[in-house]
Amino acid sequence: FFFFLERCCALLSTALHSARSPHPRLSIVAALYLVEEMSDDEDLAPNWRAAKAADGKEYYFNEVTGETSWTKPAPPPQRVEPLVSDGADVGAGNGVGNDVAARDMPGSLAPRAGAADSPDRFGSPSAPSGSSPGSGPLGPFMPKLVILLAASFVVMLQAAIEDGKEECITSQEATSGGNCTPHNKSLVSYAVAVGTVSLIVLLGVLACARLRPELVSEKKFAMPRGKEAKPIHLLSGFLLLWWAIGCGILTFHEPFKNTSNAYFACWVALLVSMLLGVDSYAAMHVAWKQYEDAAADLTTYFLLIMLLASFVLFLASLDYVSDSSQGAWGFSCALITALLTAVYMAGRSRNKLTVPVSKVLTGLIFALWVFGAGVLTFDEPFSTTGNGFFSCWVGVVASASLAYQCYFNTQIAWAQHLRNSFSSSRRHMVSDIEPSSV
Repeated sequence: FFFFLERCCALLSTALHSARSPHPRLSIVAALYLVEEMSDDEDLAPNWRAAKAADGKEYYFNEVTGETSWTKPAPPPQRVEPLVSDGADVGAGNGVGNDVAARDMPGSLAPRAGAADSPDRFGSPSAPSGSSPGSGPLGPFMPKLVILLAASFVVMLQAAIEDGKEECITSQEATSGGNCTPHNKSLVSYAVAVGTVSLIVLLGVLACARLRPELVSEKKFAMPRGKEAKPIHLLSGFLLLWWAIGCGILTFHEPFKNTSNAYFACWVALLVSMLLGVDSYAAMHVAWKQYEDAAADLTTYFLLIMLLASFVLFLASLDYVSDSSQGAWGFSCALITALLTAVYMAGRSRNKLTVPVSKVLTGLIFALWVFGAGVLTFDEPFSTTGNGFFSCWVGVVASASLAYQCYFNTQIAWAQHLRNSFSSSRRHMVSDIEPSSV
């Protein structure tokens, strides 16, 4: 879902720009899927690669920081400080010819003029200001802000409806679904505040970008250690912190513990805020690149998924530890599976994990997840869909995949198998199967 949401944001950004682009010959598909023909070159600085855009022009990008440049970076590489924002003038140091080339690409995807000397942000390559008039002062951030705006409105609306109800006095009233709310009124009011504050801030930023675009694109604020930050970077940090706290309280505690419109809106807002942070801050972008590199190995990917599922189950079980034995079991299951997963990862990274030990650990982890999901989701406390329910079954699928890979020495390509299962070209009638194979 995280990768699907990121691709939707990129597609929406490219579509918005292409609709107003002065170069209608560039199609949305050609702009979205740049032909990155990467090649190793000994003359390039470390971590730099050559690539070709959709129109065939060659540019260079840094795999670690995300910087882009039309000019070929030569060794030795210049040290790049992980700035939050740049202080250089747009278009400095590259000449008129490069500005013309930059205008031939969509705003959110074109390499920025002068990016080799002063990075604008450590995310996808961005176009120089003024070279793509359709991108606006917010550029590629706009689609993410629009999604956040919609999610904030959904949370505010559903919380306001719950806040208008009287608090249920008895448990019978709470389960009957009458004209009262079973949730704590103070937490419902907090949910209203989370959605309202986020909505007002986003509306203010969008209005400022429309009426006073120079404040958004040119205004800079002094930061510690002599750094400078643009308003969009400060907004990204605020939204990430705001929705991390809000989503944690509202979906793990109350009032959106079970799936609803506001439940999904909270998680969408948190994920989009994370994407904004990845686009805005060097540390988050480098961490995301490291995660992508690690997740390329399916074993590491399943281990990371299990750790995440254990963490979510741990948080979801906190409210039920003192109420029932099943809640305590969920709490214990999360800790034990996380510990075993960490032991497996440590032994694997040091090459000290033998095949028998690996099979024992993966089998034990899988058994714990199956037993835990059976108790917690078929009985209580996670019989209804929510964070605890989803974390249990994600843990089961990830542990089953890891155990299958360990026991049969075969990786499971889930995405490919699902596509083949639902593809009409891969279906076979019973009459088409050879008798010997049956």
